Formats: sequence, C-alpha cells, structure tokens
Amino acid sequence: MLRTKQFLLTWSLVCLAGLFIFSGKLLAAPLTIVDIDFENFTINGGNQARLSYQAFDMDLLPPGTELYSDRPNDFNINLRKQPNNINTNNTLGLGFQNAFQSGNFLVLGDNSGTIGNNPIWGTFWMDIPFMVPSGASFITIGYQYAFGGSDVIASSADAFLSSINIGNQVVMPLQNQQSITSTNGFLETGFFATTLAVANLPQSSLSLRLQLNEGRYIPTNSALGLDNIQITAIPEPSTLLLLGAGLLSLALIRRRQRT
Repeated sequence: MLRTKQFLLTWSLVCLAGLFIFSGKLLAAPLTIVDIDFENFTINGGNQARLSYQAFDMDLLPPGTELYSDRPNDFNINLRKQPNNINTNNTLGLGFQNAFQSGNFLVLGDNSGTIGNNPIWGTFWMDIPFMVPSGASFITIGYQYAFGGSDVIASSADAFLSSINIGNQVVMPLQNQQSITSTNGFLETGFFATTLAVANLPQSSLSLRLQLNEGRYIPTNSALGLDNIQITAIPEPSTLLLLGAGLLSLALIRRRQRT
C-alpha cells in the first residue's frame, strides 16, 4: 500500500511537471511585433503607386511608420508591382534582376521606370516604430532587399543602411552596404536577418530604419527595394518552465531515495 502511494505521488509529480513544462513552452512562443508584406497592399492604378499621391494603403503600415524623402517633389518613394521594369534590367544592365519574384515591393530613391531616373541624389528612409514586449529576451529582425544602380566613380559611393534608432539617433547599426564601382552597374540582393539581445537595447521606444543615401554625384545613381519586413520577440523561459523542471527534479529525487 505504501509503495502504491509512493508510486502515485511520484507519477503525479512527473505528470504535473510535464504539464508545467508544456505550458511554459506555449507561453514562450515567439511574438510577431512587425510584419510588413507589401503583397497585401492595393496599388490604385498601373504598376506603380507614388507615395506622394498616397495611392496605396498607408493604413496597412504599423502606426507611426515614417516614409521620408528630402526630395519629396521627385516622387521617389513608391510601391510597385512585381512586373515593374525596375525589377528587371534595362539596356545598361541596371535593375533588381527579378529579386522580387511576386507581389509588390517598396522602392526608395527612384521615381519611375528603371534605375537611373530622378533623383540622382538625396536621403530616403522608412522608419518603423516598435516596442519590445515585457519578458522578451531577444528580438529577431529580417527583411528582403535589393540595392543596385550605377557607380563609376569610387569616391561617390551611395549607401544602404539599416539600424535600430531612437528618433534620428542610431543606437545599434545593423547593415551597411556601399555601392560598388563598376562600369556594368552593381547589385546587392538578399534576406537580411539578425538576432539581438534585449539586454543590449535601451528601454525606450525604438524604430527600425531602412535608409538609402545617394551622394551628390551625377555618375552615381542607385535605388533600394524592400519587402517582407519582420520583427519578432522571443520571450525568456517561462517561470512555469522553471517550476516544472523543479517538480520533475523533486520527483526523480524521491524515486531515487525510495530505491
């Protein structure tokens, strides 16, 4: 009878520990903070919508998102459909080489058609605010990009920069792509991804900034394409997980003492 009670107690503790561990894993599931897929945006007319005309669904962007240009009259921030010819190559070999296989994508630094149109200089960015939820240990940041154009003078490099900001202050640089000097144009494409420890970030309202800097040099002209922008929070191990591990240890100790 005593052994039966001990067995039932041990088994109950093991089951309870398993339940706590399972619950802890559920509570520790990643949380999506930002998810921007321009596929969901409607372009009102043609293959391109210029931001200055607000011809696409601005309300689908996270609240507080800023799209900035110091050359606003050039209509150089715009949303385009995948067939748009900036996504292929023109006669100079300038384009995104079908980096965006389907759907829509955002373009900074070029107002229409292929790379090489106005403006040839300026600063353009997308600034996406976010808050790190309480209990998160890490955040992951990812996005798809295409950065290309023409740069025939080494001293006139354009740059694609990404960073974690507080306002206009960079608190953590992420990516720094410089234009490549070549008579055949340049192109950098890919999926950027990184994981950051929350302990290394200020406890403040933060933003992800994706920025194109075009220098004041006529022979250099570039553009930046963006899509699939995501920020995810990874919670710290749940207290339930720790409690469950403790109960499991207790059960094993009792079993060992009995044997």
